[in-house]
Amino acid sequence: MADLARSLSERHHALDVAAGLYLLRYVGAPFASTHPRITVNQHPHNREITLVPQPGCSDTLEAPGDCIVVRANASGSLSFVVACDRRDSEAEVEVRLEHLSSRSKQAKSAFAMPVSLSERADSHDIRVLAHVSQRGDISASAGEWICGPNLPLPIEGIEIRWPSMPAGVQLHYSAASARLGIKREATAGRFAGTRGKAGSLTALDLSLSGPNSARYELSGQAVFLGSGIITRTGRKLSFAAPSGREPLVGLRLEVKASQANVLEQATSLHHRQQRQANPVRVYRSAAGSMAAVNQA
Repeated sequence: MADLARSLSERHHALDVAAGLYLLRYVGAPFASTHPRITVNQHPHNREITLVPQPGCSDTLEAPGDCIVVRANASGSLSFVVACDRRDSEAEVEVRLEHLSSRSKQAKSAFAMPVSLSERADSHDIRVLAHVSQRGDISASAGEWICGPNLPLPIEGIEIRWPSMPAGVQLHYSAASARLGIKREATAGRFAGTRGKAGSLTALDLSLSGPNSARYELSGQAVFLGSGIITRTGRKLSFAAPSGREPLVGLRLEVKASQANVLEQATSLHHRQQRQANPVRVYRSAAGSMAAVNQA
């Protein structure tokens, strides 16, 4: 019962991975005594990635220094669940994915991913509801297909739910049907399109707005009847039938932290780590001599 009483902060994150061989390392954590635990999984519906943990270990990175080998036979995604036994507005962990190259004896750092445990915008929190012809309403979590390449069915309307949408961000989308000659607009939590009128969608536009919208980006894939998968990423997405009349038969959406925001967080984390590693400030005295003063 004691475990159930603990205050647990948990956040979910996703990361796209190109084909290749990588080393995923737990680099740093904010607390010396209690390290956030990072569970790594393949993204839903993706079986092209193999995780090889250290001998005797699971796919959970328990503390800095832990690592997992990632083998991606094709491009895919990894999902991360970061859990901590305490809540802290400044709590961040750093996970680094290093591309292993057979041409070099050293691993080449691909990027750093700082994760804020206090982050309120959870990419896995959005859920897409679609009205599908002859099937009714169908829902899917972020990153999951509604209909799609393996089950193409006409989509007549959508509703995107984002319960923990952060302050200063708004999600807009519009759905158009060439057959009915209509275009319906909506914001998060509202339905755009039709039900039971055989009016399959032929175009779909989505966008993020608001003062904090630059911190996030949309990532989506769509399939129109008779065409391949269309992939879009950014604050604005636009999907349209090739000839303007083919029905939308598959949709996959998620919201992620923007690359610019990830870089900003990584830079901020790096600066904080440098300050912690060198707690001595050097200044020039009035007499022109140099003195060192401990920050503490």
